[in-house]
Amino acid sequence: MELEVVREVSQGYLTQLWNNPAFTKEETHRSLETYANRVGRYFVAVTLLLAAGTLVYWGPRDTTMMWRAFTSVLVIACPCALSLATPFALGAALRVLGRHKLYVKNSAVVETLGRADMLVFDKTGTLTDTGQAEVAYHGRPLSASELRLVATAAAQSTHPLSQRLARELAGSILALAACEEHPGQGIQAVSETGETVRLGAAAFAGSSVDSASPRPQEAERNGSGADSQSPYRARPRYFEGETRVYVALNGEPTGYFTFHNVYRPALASVLQALGRRYRLAVLSGDTDAERARLQQLFGEDAELHFRQSPADKLAYIAAQRAQGRTVVMVGDGLNDAGALRAADAGIALTDTLTNFSPACDAILDAGEFGRLATFLGFSRACLRVVLATFALSFCYNAFGLALAVQGLFTPIVSAILMPISSLSVMVVATVLVRWAAHRHHL
Repeated sequence: MELEVVREVSQGYLTQLWNNPAFTKEETHRSLETYANRVGRYFVAVTLLLAAGTLVYWGPRDTTMMWRAFTSVLVIACPCALSLATPFALGAALRVLGRHKLYVKNSAVVETLGRADMLVFDKTGTLTDTGQAEVAYHGRPLSASELRLVATAAAQSTHPLSQRLARELAGSILALAACEEHPGQGIQAVSETGETVRLGAAAFAGSSVDSASPRPQEAERNGSGADSQSPYRARPRYFEGETRVYVALNGEPTGYFTFHNVYRPALASVLQALGRRYRLAVLSGDTDAERARLQQLFGEDAELHFRQSPADKLAYIAAQRAQGRTVVMVGDGLNDAGALRAADAGIALTDTLTNFSPACDAILDAGEFGRLATFLGFSRACLRVVLATFALSFCYNAFGLALAVQGLFTPIVSAILMPISSLSVMVVATVLVRWAAHRHHL
Protein backbone atom coordinates (compact mmCIF):
# COMPACT_ATOMS: atom_id res chain seq x y z
CA MET A 1 0.00 0.00 0.00
CA GLU A 2 1.37 3.41 -0.95
CA LEU A 3 0.29 6.48 0.99
CA GLU A 4 0.78 10.12 0.15
CA VAL A 5 0.68 12.71 2.94
CA VAL A 6 -1.38 15.59 1.59
CA ARG A 7 -1.39 17.76 4.71
CA GLU A 8 0.35 17.78 8.04
CA VAL A 9 -1.75 17.52 11.19
CA SER A 10 -1.05 21.19 11.92
CA GLN A 11 -2.74 22.08 8.62
CA GLY A 12 -5.73 19.79 9.04
CA TYR A 13 -9.32 21.02 8.96
CA LEU A 14 -10.02 20.45 12.68
CA THR A 15 -6.80 22.19 13.67
CA GLN A 16 -7.59 25.16 11.46
CA LEU A 17 -11.09 25.32 12.89
CA TRP A 18 -9.74 25.18 16.44
CA ASN A 19 -7.29 28.02 15.71
CA ASN A 20 -9.83 30.15 13.86
CA PRO A 21 -9.60 33.82 14.99
CA ALA A 22 -13.36 33.76 15.64
CA PHE A 23 -12.68 31.63 18.72
CA THR A 24 -9.80 33.76 20.04
CA LYS A 25 -10.43 35.03 23.55
CA GLU A 26 -9.87 38.58 24.64
CA GLU A 27 -7.19 38.76 27.32
CA THR A 28 -8.53 40.25 30.53
CA HIS A 29 -5.28 40.05 32.46
CA ARG A 30 -1.68 40.66 31.59
CA SER A 31 0.21 37.47 30.88
CA LEU A 32 3.73 36.68 31.98
CA GLU A 33 4.87 37.18 28.41
CA THR A 34 3.30 40.65 28.44
CA TYR A 35 5.14 41.44 31.67
CA ALA A 36 8.39 40.22 30.12
CA ASN A 37 7.91 42.50 27.13
CA ARG A 38 7.14 45.48 29.35
CA VAL A 39 10.12 44.78 31.59
CA GLY A 40 12.23 44.36 28.46
CA ARG A 41 11.51 47.95 27.44
CA TYR A 42 12.61 49.25 30.84
CA PHE A 43 15.62 46.94 30.70
CA VAL A 44 16.77 48.51 27.43
CA ALA A 45 16.35 52.00 28.88
CA VAL A 46 18.36 51.09 31.98
CA THR A 47 21.08 49.52 29.82
CA LEU A 48 21.41 52.70 27.75
CA LEU A 49 21.60 54.81 30.91
CA LEU A 50 24.33 52.54 32.29
CA ALA A 51 26.23 52.78 29.02
CA ALA A 52 25.96 56.59 29.07
CA GLY A 53 27.06 56.65 32.70
CA THR A 54 30.05 54.50 31.79
CA LEU A 55 31.14 57.07 29.20
CA VAL A 56 30.74 59.89 31.70
CA TYR A 57 32.68 58.05 34.43
CA TRP A 58 35.57 56.62 32.40
CA GLY A 59 35.92 59.48 29.90
CA PRO A 60 38.03 61.81 32.09
CA ARG A 61 40.01 58.89 33.53
CA ASP A 62 40.86 56.44 30.75
CA THR A 63 39.67 56.78 27.17
CA THR A 64 40.62 53.20 26.28
CA MET A 65 38.77 51.80 29.28
CA MET A 66 35.83 54.06 28.47
CA TRP A 67 35.20 52.47 25.06
CA ARG A 68 35.93 48.98 26.38
CA ALA A 69 33.46 49.30 29.24
CA PHE A 70 30.88 51.08 27.08
CA THR A 71 30.93 48.35 24.41
CA SER A 72 30.92 45.55 26.99
CA VAL A 73 27.80 46.99 28.68
CA LEU A 74 25.90 47.12 25.38
CA VAL A 75 26.99 43.63 24.33
CA ILE A 76 26.48 41.69 27.57
CA ALA A 77 23.01 43.08 28.32
CA CYS A 78 20.51 40.41 27.26
CA PRO A 79 16.79 41.33 27.44
CA CYS A 80 16.01 38.43 25.11
CA ALA A 81 16.53 36.01 28.02
CA LEU A 82 13.45 37.52 29.67
CA SER A 83 11.39 37.04 26.53
CA LEU A 84 12.54 33.44 26.13
CA ALA A 85 11.62 32.38 29.68
CA THR A 86 7.85 32.17 29.19
CA PRO A 87 7.63 30.45 25.78
CA PHE A 88 10.27 27.86 26.63
CA ALA A 89 8.83 26.96 30.03
CA LEU A 90 5.20 26.83 28.91
CA GLY A 91 6.15 25.23 25.59
CA ALA A 92 7.78 22.39 27.52
CA ALA A 93 4.58 22.17 29.60
CA LEU A 94 2.52 21.77 26.41
CA ARG A 95 4.55 18.72 25.44
CA VAL A 96 4.16 17.15 28.89
CA LEU A 97 0.39 17.69 28.96
CA GLY A 98 0.02 16.43 25.39
CA ARG A 99 1.73 13.16 26.28
CA HIS A 100 -0.97 12.63 28.91
CA LYS A 101 -3.86 13.43 26.54
CA LEU A 102 -4.58 16.99 27.62
CA TYR A 103 -4.23 18.85 24.34
CA VAL A 104 -3.84 22.58 24.90
CA LYS A 105 -4.31 25.16 22.16
CA ASN A 106 -1.34 27.36 23.12
CA SER A 107 0.99 28.23 25.98
CA ALA A 108 -1.25 31.08 27.18
CA VAL A 109 -3.86 28.47 28.16
CA VAL A 110 -1.36 26.76 30.47
CA GLU A 111 -0.84 30.09 32.21
CA THR A 112 -4.59 30.59 32.56
CA LEU A 113 -5.00 27.11 34.07
CA GLY A 114 -2.26 27.97 36.55
CA ARG A 115 -4.03 31.20 37.57
CA ALA A 116 -7.53 29.68 37.86
CA ASP A 117 -9.44 29.99 41.13
CA MET A 118 -12.85 28.63 40.05
CA LEU A 119 -13.93 25.49 38.19
CA VAL A 120 -17.37 25.10 36.61
CA PHE A 121 -18.58 21.66 35.46
CA ASP A 122 -21.29 20.48 33.14
CA LYS A 123 -22.98 17.28 34.40
CA THR A 124 -24.07 15.01 31.57
CA GLY A 125 -21.07 13.58 29.76
CA THR A 126 -18.63 15.41 32.04
CA LEU A 127 -19.34 14.22 35.57
CA THR A 128 -21.26 11.21 34.28
CA ASP A 129 -19.99 8.49 31.98
CA THR A 130 -22.73 8.18 29.38
CA GLY A 131 -20.95 5.23 27.79
CA GLN A 132 -21.83 3.18 30.90
CA ALA A 133 -25.39 4.50 31.26
CA GLU A 134 -28.15 1.89 31.10
CA VAL A 135 -30.85 2.84 28.62
CA ALA A 136 -34.55 2.09 28.98
CA TYR A 137 -37.57 3.23 27.01
CA HIS A 138 -40.95 4.33 28.44
CA GLY A 139 -43.93 5.03 26.23
CA ARG A 140 -45.84 3.45 23.39
CA PRO A 141 -43.90 0.69 21.59
CA LEU A 142 -41.88 1.80 18.60
CA SER A 143 -41.86 -0.08 15.32
CA ALA A 144 -38.66 -1.15 13.58
CA SER A 145 -38.85 1.73 11.08
CA GLU A 146 -39.47 4.26 13.86
CA LEU A 147 -36.48 2.97 15.80
CA ARG A 148 -34.31 3.26 12.71
CA LEU A 149 -35.36 6.90 12.33
CA VAL A 150 -34.64 7.59 16.01
CA ALA A 151 -31.24 5.90 15.79
CA THR A 152 -30.35 7.80 12.61
CA ALA A 153 -31.26 11.15 14.17
CA ALA A 154 -29.31 10.36 17.36
CA ALA A 155 -26.23 9.44 15.35
CA GLN A 156 -26.12 12.93 13.80
CA SER A 157 -25.58 14.63 17.18
CA THR A 158 -22.32 14.95 19.13
CA HIS A 159 -24.18 15.14 22.44
CA PRO A 160 -23.09 12.28 24.76
CA LEU A 161 -26.66 11.06 25.34
CA SER A 162 -27.39 11.01 21.63
CA GLN A 163 -24.21 9.07 20.97
CA ARG A 164 -25.11 6.57 23.72
CA LEU A 165 -28.62 6.17 22.30
CA ALA A 166 -27.22 5.63 18.80
CA ARG A 167 -25.00 2.82 20.12
CA GLU A 168 -27.92 1.29 22.01
CA LEU A 169 -30.07 1.25 18.88
CA ALA A 170 -27.22 0.27 16.58
CA GLY A 171 -28.40 -1.00 13.21
CA SER A 172 -29.04 0.15 9.68
CA ILE A 173 -29.64 3.86 9.24
CA LEU A 174 -31.98 5.83 7.01
CA ALA A 175 -31.24 8.53 4.48
CA LEU A 176 -32.30 11.93 5.83
CA ALA A 177 -33.73 14.83 3.88
CA ALA A 178 -32.97 17.36 6.64
CA CYS A 179 -31.41 17.48 10.07
CA GLU A 180 -30.96 20.36 12.50
CA GLU A 181 -29.55 20.42 16.03
CA HIS A 182 -30.77 23.04 18.49
CA PRO A 183 -28.20 23.66 21.26
CA GLY A 184 -29.63 23.00 24.69
CA GLN A 185 -32.89 21.63 23.27
CA GLY A 186 -32.42 18.65 20.97
CA ILE A 187 -32.22 17.48 17.39
CA GLN A 188 -34.83 17.30 14.65
CA ALA A 189 -34.56 15.12 11.53
CA VAL A 190 -36.73 14.44 8.50
CA SER A 191 -36.46 11.21 6.51
CA GLU A 192 -36.67 11.08 2.72
CA THR A 193 -40.20 9.71 3.08
CA GLY A 194 -41.26 12.80 5.03
CA GLU A 195 -41.37 11.30 8.55
CA THR A 196 -40.09 13.62 11.26
CA VAL A 197 -38.51 12.89 14.61
CA ARG A 198 -37.56 15.12 17.51
CA LEU A 199 -35.19 14.04 20.29
CA GLY A 200 -34.34 16.14 23.31
CA ALA A 201 -35.94 18.05 26.13
CA ALA A 202 -39.60 17.57 26.97
CA ALA A 203 -40.60 21.01 25.71
CA PHE A 204 -38.68 20.50 22.47
CA ALA A 205 -40.46 17.20 21.83
CA GLY A 206 -43.83 18.68 22.74
CA SER A 207 -44.15 16.55 25.88
CA SER A 208 -44.89 17.31 29.48
CA VAL A 209 -43.23 15.22 32.16
CA ASP A 210 -46.56 14.06 33.49
CA SER A 211 -48.22 13.22 30.19
CA ALA A 212 -45.16 11.53 28.71
CA SER A 213 -44.50 9.36 31.74
CA PRO A 214 -46.50 6.11 31.68
CA ARG A 215 -47.71 4.68 34.93
CA PRO A 216 -45.88 1.52 36.00
CA GLN A 217 -48.88 -0.61 35.02
CA GLU A 218 -48.91 0.91 31.54
CA ALA A 219 -45.21 0.34 31.15
CA GLU A 220 -45.59 -3.30 32.10
CA ARG A 221 -48.54 -3.74 29.77
CA ASN A 222 -46.72 -2.11 26.90
CA GLY A 223 -43.63 -4.19 27.56
CA SER A 224 -45.39 -7.56 27.69
CA GLY A 225 -48.54 -7.38 25.62
CA ALA A 226 -49.36 -4.56 23.25
CA ASP A 227 -47.60 -4.61 19.91
CA SER A 228 -45.54 -7.66 20.76
CA GLN A 229 -43.81 -7.45 17.38
CA SER A 230 -42.01 -4.22 18.31
CA PRO A 231 -38.26 -4.88 18.55
CA TYR A 232 -37.86 -2.31 21.34
CA ARG A 233 -40.85 -2.39 23.67
CA ALA A 234 -41.18 -0.23 26.75
CA ARG A 235 -39.40 -1.68 29.76
CA PRO A 236 -40.62 -1.13 33.34
CA ARG A 237 -37.26 0.18 34.56
CA TYR A 238 -37.10 3.11 36.96
CA PHE A 239 -33.93 4.59 38.35
CA GLU A 240 -33.04 7.30 40.79
CA GLY A 241 -30.89 9.95 39.23
CA GLU A 242 -31.93 9.30 35.68
CA THR A 243 -31.70 11.60 32.67
CA ARG A 244 -34.43 11.60 30.05
CA VAL A 245 -34.44 12.14 26.30
CA TYR A 246 -37.96 12.66 24.96
CA VAL A 247 -39.15 11.44 21.57
CA ALA A 248 -41.78 12.85 19.20
CA LEU A 249 -42.61 11.23 15.87
CA ASN A 250 -44.49 13.22 13.23
CA GLY A 251 -45.33 15.84 15.84
CA GLU A 252 -46.77 13.32 18.32
CA PRO A 253 -44.95 12.67 21.64
CA THR A 254 -44.40 8.93 22.00
CA GLY A 255 -42.39 8.59 25.22
CA TYR A 256 -38.86 8.97 26.44
CA PHE A 257 -35.58 7.15 26.93
CA THR A 258 -34.05 7.12 30.40
CA PHE A 259 -30.32 7.01 31.07
CA HIS A 260 -29.30 5.84 34.52
CA ASN A 261 -26.48 8.20 35.48
CA VAL A 262 -23.15 6.53 36.20
CA TYR A 263 -20.61 8.94 37.64
CA ARG A 264 -17.01 8.66 36.58
CA PRO A 265 -15.07 6.38 38.92
CA ALA A 266 -12.49 9.03 39.86
CA LEU A 267 -15.03 11.81 40.42
CA ALA A 268 -15.06 11.73 44.23
CA SER A 269 -11.27 11.83 44.58
CA VAL A 270 -10.91 14.54 41.92
CA LEU A 271 -13.48 16.78 43.60
CA GLN A 272 -11.92 16.22 46.99
CA ALA A 273 -8.55 17.38 45.66
CA LEU A 274 -10.00 20.33 43.78
CA GLY A 275 -12.26 21.47 46.62
CA ARG A 276 -9.26 22.29 48.81
CA ARG A 277 -8.11 25.02 46.44
CA TYR A 278 -10.85 26.04 44.02
CA ARG A 279 -14.37 27.30 44.18
CA LEU A 280 -16.57 24.69 42.47
CA ALA A 281 -19.87 24.95 40.62
CA VAL A 282 -22.13 22.78 38.45
CA LEU A 283 -24.23 24.07 35.54
CA SER A 284 -26.56 21.38 34.24
CA GLY A 285 -29.42 21.38 31.78
CA ASP A 286 -31.01 18.45 33.62
CA THR A 287 -33.47 18.54 36.49
CA ASP A 288 -32.34 18.76 40.10
CA ALA A 289 -33.13 15.11 40.87
CA GLU A 290 -29.52 14.50 41.89
CA ARG A 291 -28.93 17.71 43.81
CA ALA A 292 -28.39 15.92 47.12
CA ARG A 293 -25.88 13.48 45.64
CA LEU A 294 -23.93 16.22 43.84
CA GLN A 295 -23.95 18.47 46.90
CA GLN A 296 -22.39 15.62 48.85
CA LEU A 297 -19.70 15.16 46.21
CA PHE A 298 -18.93 18.84 45.69
CA GLY A 299 -19.29 20.05 49.25
CA GLU A 300 -21.66 22.48 50.93
CA ASP A 301 -19.90 25.55 49.51
CA ALA A 302 -20.35 24.51 45.88
CA GLU A 303 -23.01 26.20 43.74
CA LEU A 304 -25.35 23.82 41.87
CA HIS A 305 -27.59 25.18 39.12
CA PHE A 306 -30.00 22.99 37.15
CA ARG A 307 -32.25 23.46 34.12
CA GLN A 308 -29.62 25.76 32.67
CA SER A 309 -29.84 26.72 29.01
CA PRO A 310 -26.66 27.54 27.06
CA ALA A 311 -27.46 31.24 27.53
CA ASP A 312 -27.84 30.73 31.30
CA LYS A 313 -24.44 29.04 31.50
CA LEU A 314 -22.80 31.82 29.53
CA ALA A 315 -24.39 34.50 31.74
CA TYR A 316 -23.29 32.75 34.95
CA ILE A 317 -19.67 32.51 33.84
CA ALA A 318 -19.66 36.12 32.65
CA ALA A 319 -20.96 37.18 36.08
CA GLN A 320 -18.21 35.24 37.87
CA ARG A 321 -15.52 36.78 35.67
CA ALA A 322 -16.98 40.23 36.33
CA GLN A 323 -16.31 39.58 40.03
CA GLY A 324 -12.62 39.10 39.22
CA ARG A 325 -12.51 35.31 39.21
CA THR A 326 -10.44 33.30 36.75
CA VAL A 327 -12.92 30.66 35.58
CA VAL A 328 -12.21 27.33 33.93
CA MET A 329 -15.21 25.61 32.35
CA VAL A 330 -15.16 21.82 31.93
CA GLY A 331 -17.85 20.60 29.59
CA ASP A 332 -18.57 18.82 26.35
CA GLY A 333 -20.61 19.09 23.20
CA LEU A 334 -22.42 21.86 21.42
CA ASN A 335 -24.53 22.79 24.46
CA ASP A 336 -21.46 24.09 26.29
CA ALA A 337 -19.88 25.97 23.38
CA GLY A 338 -20.91 29.39 24.68
CA ALA A 339 -19.77 28.65 28.22
CA LEU A 340 -16.46 27.22 27.02
CA ARG A 341 -15.75 30.37 25.08
CA ALA A 342 -16.99 32.72 27.83
CA ALA A 343 -14.69 31.17 30.44
CA ASP A 344 -11.07 32.23 30.82
CA ALA A 345 -10.22 28.69 29.75
CA GLY A 346 -12.58 26.03 28.42
CA ILE A 347 -11.74 22.33 28.62
CA ALA A 348 -13.73 19.96 26.42
CA LEU A 349 -13.92 16.48 27.94
CA THR A 350 -14.51 13.87 25.26
CA ASP A 351 -14.38 10.14 24.67
CA THR A 352 -13.77 10.79 20.97
CA LEU A 353 -11.09 13.38 20.25
CA THR A 354 -12.71 14.33 16.94
CA ASN A 355 -15.89 15.39 18.76
CA PHE A 356 -15.14 18.69 20.44
CA SER A 357 -16.27 22.28 20.35
CA PRO A 358 -13.85 24.60 18.52
CA ALA A 359 -14.68 27.20 21.19
CA CYS A 360 -12.65 25.24 23.76
CA ASP A 361 -9.04 25.97 24.70
CA ALA A 362 -8.06 22.43 25.62
CA ILE A 363 -9.26 18.90 24.89
CA LEU A 364 -9.05 16.32 27.66
CA ASP A 365 -9.43 12.63 26.93
CA ALA A 366 -12.18 11.31 29.21
CA GLY A 367 -9.91 8.49 30.36
CA GLU A 368 -7.60 11.09 31.97
CA PHE A 369 -10.35 12.92 33.88
CA GLY A 370 -9.04 11.49 37.14
CA ARG A 371 -5.82 13.52 36.70
CA LEU A 372 -7.51 16.91 36.32
CA ALA A 373 -6.26 18.13 39.71
CA THR A 374 -2.77 16.94 38.79
CA PHE A 375 -2.84 18.85 35.50
CA LEU A 376 -3.90 22.05 37.25
CA GLY A 377 -1.23 21.61 39.92
CA PHE A 378 1.39 21.09 37.21
CA SER A 379 0.23 24.29 35.49
CA ARG A 380 0.74 26.23 38.72
CA ALA A 381 4.21 24.73 39.05
CA CYS A 382 5.04 25.87 35.51
CA LEU A 383 4.19 29.46 36.45
CA ARG A 384 6.68 29.22 39.32
CA VAL A 385 9.23 27.90 36.82
CA VAL A 386 8.72 30.99 34.66
CA LEU A 387 9.24 33.26 37.67
CA ALA A 388 12.39 31.32 38.56
CA THR A 389 13.80 31.83 35.07
CA PHE A 390 12.93 35.53 35.31
CA ALA A 391 14.95 35.71 38.53
CA LEU A 392 17.84 33.83 36.90
CA SER A 393 17.88 36.24 33.97
CA PHE A 394 17.84 39.28 36.27
CA CYS A 395 20.68 37.87 38.38
CA TYR A 396 22.77 37.06 35.34
CA ASN A 397 22.30 40.51 33.82
CA ALA A 398 22.92 42.32 37.12
CA PHE A 399 26.16 40.39 37.67
CA GLY A 400 27.34 40.83 34.08
CA LEU A 401 26.53 44.55 33.88
CA ALA A 402 28.18 45.23 37.23
CA LEU A 403 31.45 43.74 35.98
CA ALA A 404 31.14 45.28 32.51
CA VAL A 405 30.72 48.79 33.94
CA GLN A 406 33.98 48.33 35.83
CA GLY A 407 35.75 47.38 32.63
CA LEU A 408 36.51 43.86 33.85
CA PHE A 409 35.07 42.29 30.66
CA THR A 410 36.33 42.79 27.14
CA PRO A 411 33.77 43.09 24.34
CA ILE A 412 34.77 39.65 23.07
CA VAL A 413 34.16 38.04 26.48
CA SER A 414 30.84 39.87 26.70
CA ALA A 415 29.87 38.58 23.25
CA ILE A 416 30.54 35.02 24.45
CA LEU A 417 28.65 35.40 27.73
CA MET A 418 25.57 37.07 26.21
CA PRO A 419 24.24 34.02 24.30
CA ILE A 420 25.14 31.84 27.28
CA SER A 421 22.55 33.83 29.25
CA SER A 422 19.82 32.94 26.76
CA LEU A 423 20.96 29.33 26.59
CA SER A 424 20.99 29.01 30.38
CA VAL A 425 17.42 30.33 30.61
CA MET A 426 16.22 27.83 28.00
CA VAL A 427 18.00 24.90 29.64
CA VAL A 428 16.90 25.78 33.17
CA ALA A 429 13.27 26.31 32.05
CA THR A 430 13.16 22.93 30.31
CA VAL A 431 14.84 21.09 33.18
CA LEU A 432 12.59 22.66 35.85
CA VAL A 433 9.44 21.85 33.87
CA ARG A 434 10.51 18.23 33.55
CA TRP A 435 11.29 18.14 37.26
CA ALA A 436 7.83 19.56 38.01
CA ALA A 437 6.30 16.90 35.74
CA HIS A 438 8.20 14.22 37.63
CA ARG A 439 6.98 15.56 40.98
CA HIS A 440 3.39 15.43 39.71
CA HIS A 441 3.93 11.92 38.27
CA LEU A 442 3.47 13.07 34.69
